[in-house]
Parts: sequence; C-alpha cells; structure tokens
Amino acid sequence: MKKLVFWLFALVVVLLFVVIIKQNPNSVVGATVNAMVPSGDGESQGYRLNFESDKQLMRKIVEEGKWNMKYDEFQDVTFVLKDHDIEENFVMMYVVSKSTSDDRGVNDIRMVINYFGDDWIFWDKVTFLVDGKRFEFDYSMEETYRDAFGGDVSEYYDVLVNGEEDFLKEISNCVSFKYRLSGKQWYERELKKAEVDDLKEAVKLYELVTANRFYIGTINSSL
Repeated sequence: MKKLVFWLFALVVVLLFVVIIKQNPNSVVGATVNAMVPSGDGESQGYRLNFESDKQLMRKIVEEGKWNMKYDEFQDVTFVLKDHDIEENFVMMYVVSKSTSDDRGVNDIRMVINYFGDDWIFWDKVTFLVDGKRFEFDYSMEETYRDAFGGDVSEYYDVLVNGEEDFLKEISNCVSFKYRLSGKQWYERELKKAEVDDLKEAVKLYELVTANRFYIGTINSSL
C-alpha cells in the first residue's frame, strides 16, 4: 500500500512539472541556446548565450567587408565605417560604439546622405524605395552641411536612424534601394549592388553589437 501511494505521488509530481514547463517555455528548463539570460548586475539585460559566435561574426564582417575602425579620443567613441569621397552621390550607414565598462558598450547607427552636382537642390525631404516599399523622412535644411567646390556643390546630411526599425529591417534583406532628394529641385538614383551590400552589413553589425551590448572597439587590436 505504501509503495502504491509513493508511486502515485511521484506520478503527480511529474505531471505538475510537465504542465509548468508547457505554461512557461521561457523557463530555464525550456530555454533555447538563443535565449537572453540575466547577467546578474541588475542593470543590464544580459549577454546572449551565443555571444562568442556573434563576436566572431562581427570580426568577420569588419575584416571581409574591409570596414575601417577609427577611435576618436576626444569623444571616446569608435566609428566603424567606409570612407566616401564627398565629390560623389551616396547613401551610407555607419556604427558608433562607446565603451561603458570592459567590453560592454552603447551603440548607434547613423546614415549619411550626400549630394554632389553642379547646382543646389536645397533638399529637405528624402524618399527611399527599399524593394519598392516607400519610406519618407523630412530633414532640417539648417542641419544640412553645404559647401562649394569651384563650379560644383555638395549637400551633406548625417542623421541618427536607431529608431527607424521598419526601415532597418527592410534594408537588412533588400535587393533594390532607390532614393529621391526633394527641395527647390530634386535628384534621384539607385544604389549599386556593392552599396546595398554595405548598407546591409552596417545594419547587421549594428544588430549584433546592440543585441550583445558589445563595445566594438575591443576587437580592434586583433584586426
């Protein structure tokens, strides 16, 4: 009789355990290797369990994509970007990473739009077509850098795009990227495949450093 009671009790415990796991798939027992786990410091959201593989992927993107890593000691930030000639028309993105402690960091992704031609546009709006999906942004003419080079002119704008999640998501998988600058006049072009690939790499790098709260400057010595 005692053995029967014991086995009935054990069966009830096992059934309750199974029910708890099903109701809470994010519990330690039901967690996957991609889950976020607490770091224990009470302030951060924690490292990902695949942090080391993410770190290797970041290094691969920087090395194979030939991205430049530049440390600015006055701002105490590291810029990850590709150099562009201001005497060209381009759209590019770059990552700004600031150290907080050890290899932890806070990160931003910024976008630069540069127009170069023989006449001013005085543009204050840009429309992007990312695989045909339209995104429109209004920008301040007062914050646009403008300069003249003999008979040519440049209109240059640098803007934070962290919060534009839909825009970044579309870029990460896109094939076609077109844009139009609108103001007193207008200018439009379609990016070449290499330019689109650069945008996608920048977004991927930003996603990785943000997910891990990683300071990209810590891999600089090994590049």
